[in-house]
Amino acid sequence: GFISRIDAGARYSRRRYTTYDDLVTIDQNSLAVDRAVNLACRANFPQSDYLSDAPSHSVRSWATFDTLCQFRNYLGTQDPGGSGDTRSVANADVSETVWSGYVMASYKGEAAGMPVRGNFGVRVVDTSVVSKGLRAGLDVVNNGDGSIRLVETGAFDDTRIKASSFRVLPSVNANFDLMPKTVGRIALYRAMSRPAPSSLAAGRTITLQDGTDFTSIQDAIGEIVASGSPRLKPIMSWNADVALEYYANRDTILATTLYYKQFTGGFIPVTIDEEFVIDGQTVTVPVTQTQNSDDKSHVYGAEFTLSNKFSWLPKPLDGFGGKLSYNYAITNFKNHDIRLGDVIDPD
Repeated sequence: GFISRIDAGARYSRRRYTTYDDLVTIDQNSLAVDRAVNLACRANFPQSDYLSDAPSHSVRSWATFDTLCQFRNYLGTQDPGGSGDTRSVANADVSETVWSGYVMASYKGEAAGMPVRGNFGVRVVDTSVVSKGLRAGLDVVNNGDGSIRLVETGAFDDTRIKASSFRVLPSVNANFDLMPKTVGRIALYRAMSRPAPSSLAAGRTITLQDGTDFTSIQDAIGEIVASGSPRLKPIMSWNADVALEYYANRDTILATTLYYKQFTGGFIPVTIDEEFVIDGQTVTVPVTQTQNSDDKSHVYGAEFTLSNKFSWLPKPLDGFGGKLSYNYAITNFKNHDIRLGDVIDPD
């Protein structure tokens, strides 16, 4: 009948994203050691005319050093190894599990006397996220004059944030044989774009105010910024396009496509009060993190394409071809930087 085929399928995927701070810092303050290492590791500058055309250029030679040689002379080894302690509030450990399934029906028939073919269907996507992070421990130190200061304890507390989303994505498309050499195509579908796993980290960065004379913990904390937002949802969009294709011959196509996208646009920083236990005291601090924006954005576009296979050329050139296309799109989309953009305060 009208429906010629039915397809169905399921898919499972799981990915884990991790980043760890493994910085090793080694200090030394001896100028004699610096001089000895630099003299031992001098290298010839590889470019003879560097900045030679710069105005008022007076420097003709440049100091260059073999950095691996410097490592060996400073440390006695070329590789100092890891830090041995990769704990950091900036770490990310994100696991994402996705179940999805679809059903699609292909059809073929006539509409208003014209041959038509295409398919319609629906896809469902269930996403679960588990994001692990660390919170840095802080101690309150009494200065003896009624003021306090905060110092890091070197201890960390584990945190785990879970989030999930379920989305239904319908789609339909149709291809009309308008004339023997002309095909019209229309499509309407819903799509989703998940945030990158690096955007789902659960860590926090705590910036302490400069100075030592504070009367409250809130005053001593300058800023707490989230390194990610595990509860971010996919960006959803409705999409439509209309195309007209003209086949001048078996080797040539001239096509025009108009398309439109409406999506709930991007992300926006928001301050949300969170509780932190510092030296046994529960402190409420506004934390800047990212959430989905409710602003609707639009994209309008047009694309023109001319494609030809050069079958009219002699062999072996008849296997070559070419395509010329032009695409123009306009959008009103805006995204806000988590530090420099607009920040929403729900209160």
